[in-house]
Amino acid sequence: MKAPTAPDTRVGNSLRQCLELIATFPLFAAYAYHSYNHYKKGGSMYIHMPDPKLSAAENLLSLLRPDRQYTPLEAKVLDMALILHMEHGGANLKFISMMGDIREHVNDWYDRDEVAAYVQKIVNKEAFDHTGLVYGMGHAVYTLSDPREKILKEYVKQLVREKGTFDADFALHENIEAVVPEIIAKARNMPRPPAPNVDFYSGAVYYMLGVPPSFYTAIFAIARIVDRTAHRLEELSTSNKIIRPAYKSVMKLEG
Repeated sequence: MKAPTAPDTRVGNSLRQCLELIATFPLFAAYAYHSYNHYKKGGSMYIHMPDPKLSAAENLLSLLRPDRQYTPLEAKVLDMALILHMEHGGANLKFISMMGDIREHVNDWYDRDEVAAYVQKIVNKEAFDHTGLVYGMGHAVYTLSDPREKILKEYVKQLVREKGTFDADFALHENIEAVVPEIIAKARNMPRPPAPNVDFYSGAVYYMLGVPPSFYTAIFAIARIVDRTAHRLEELSTSNKIIRPAYKSVMKLEG
């Protein structure tokens, strides 16, 4: 019997393709990063084999790190970040770049007034990338608050406690979170202050996990492949029409 091929869009073959994509994306990303780091950056290249006994997040940390070591909490936090990014367009790389700029120009990260003064310069297009944007703030749908940000923040707190070296970083994040909404709302005459979105703390997660900035976009793709394949299977098994996020399924479930 001839093996199923790419043009075979039956649900069974498409499910197989989807599972293979979900399973192999982390490998492609990790191996590509190490190759790039070696051949373009002159670093060491580590090629580890995945362990079928580990979760996706555990394997990803194991593949990225030279010593393959990680803590259960690190894997749990990364797993949660991947889940929360399945349905989200990420801007965490830009957020991390902005945070680096703020760290460089704010002397006391615990001083909320000093933080506010520099953020005001960013909003006024006088600092950072001169766009006036504060990355990690605002969402088209979550106008009151982003529940994903609330969830991830709690995991970041746990990570800060376990590592014991990011207390000042976390204080800086909380100060920015406290002052930015009102600054933006006042500068743009907004009726409601913007809420931080999931990128506000996902960037912090990757930073605290030691994930290379050049790998952030790859992590986003690893998370989104699950979302995309799920939508594809739903399209094939229901109406064969494009299903947009605002749609509500009216399919009757058996059992």
